[in-house]
Amino acid sequence: MPFIYPEEARHYALPMLIVMLGLWALIKIQQDWQQGQINPLVWVGWAACQTIGLYTHYFCLMATVGQIGALLLWQWWQHPAKPRPTKMFWVPVAFVLSTIGFTYRPWVATLISHVTRPETDWMKPFEPNILTLLAPLWQLPIGWLSMIAAFPVEGQPIWLVIPTAILIIGFGGWIIQQADRGLRLLWLDASSRDGVMILAVFLGIVLIEFFSIIFVLGKDISQVPRYNFIYYPAICLLLGAGLDRQARQTKLAITATPLFF
Repeated sequence: MPFIYPEEARHYALPMLIVMLGLWALIKIQQDWQQGQINPLVWVGWAACQTIGLYTHYFCLMATVGQIGALLLWQWWQHPAKPRPTKMFWVPVAFVLSTIGFTYRPWVATLISHVTRPETDWMKPFEPNILTLLAPLWQLPIGWLSMIAAFPVEGQPIWLVIPTAILIIGFGGWIIQQADRGLRLLWLDASSRDGVMILAVFLGIVLIEFFSIIFVLGKDISQVPRYNFIYYPAICLLLGAGLDRQARQTKLAITATPLFF
């Protein structure tokens, strides 16, 4: 989990749940489209998730942009043999966009005023220099590692902190390696490739938004690991899918290996 203290988990549980439901609806939309179907209830539920999320936490705006962007890019990426975007696709997309815009319009002015308030200046470095400029490049990966394993090292003696940090990095690297192998196998499978792509594109768009906030707006949100909650569900889905596929591949290889006594 991208949280250090229990109160953080309680505070971000609802917006993270909304992001999870939005991703589930997004995958369902993708699966229905592949079968030439449209489920109005899923589209309405997806639009509701985006609207509720925007009123729950401002960062859900990044998730909304990421999900819509992932869906549109997936459609344009489709193989020539598959159906291209048609009226059947654009009508529900227009419905979702108009619903989000209409329901969130009353709050846009408040959003802009909150973004420019001086209370957010604590995310700016007090003494800007090359180190503070590059800090996000290692602060973000540290936050990603904490999603996999986070042992209590705060306030511990150095002889305990160093081996614990090495253990976390080693375990995290192994998990990522195994998940990467599994995701490569899923990518080779036509039945799972589209789902992997949508989640990966969503994750990529949100990370681009993160870096834009950090380096363009000058607000270093990478120093707050809990803000990673916005793409934590996608990380879990990709890691879980990759690890499961790799585990099945390993089990299959073991079963196929002859035993000699």
